[in-house]
Amino acid sequence: MTTRADGSMYGQGNGVLTTVNGDVIHLIGSGSGQENLGGTVRFCTMLHPHGATGGNVDLNSIGLVGEYEVAADGTATNKCWEWK
Repeated sequence: MTTRADGSMYGQGNGVLTTVNGDVIHLIGSGSGQENLGGTVRFCTMLHPHGATGGNVDLNSIGLVGEYEVAADGTATNKCWEWK
């Protein structure tokens, strides 16, 4: 993660999502954010799924735009919406 001169942050990374059926979907993502009062960091994100198979193969051709928040206690919440 990079902290910019104005205090905003930029980060990128890779992740794995496992569905309830046990299918594995790989994610590549990036986001920009800033720490809010109370220590919560909120990122605006863009995720790109790949490697999906079977019933999830359509995910290989979309983007997921979203919000990723990390609370001061380390808990995180990710909300994404499909962007075709």
